[in-house]
Amino acid sequence: MDIKFSITLDNYIDFNLYHMEHSKSMKKVFIMLKYILPLVFVICGCALYYLLSNGENISG
Repeated sequence: MDIKFSITLDNYIDFNLYHMEHSKSMKKVFIMLKYILPLVFVICGCALYYLLSNGENISG
């Protein structure tokens, strides 16, 4: 019996997307990118605002 097949770019992409959606390690990465990283940027922004304002209002 001879079986012939070809792997297209769409097959490759679909496989990788399926694997990423069902992988425990990728779920952890998605959670970090979705929640933790923005929180870090907000905290850094608040810290910079505080440090640059020297405790005073920046607008005045």
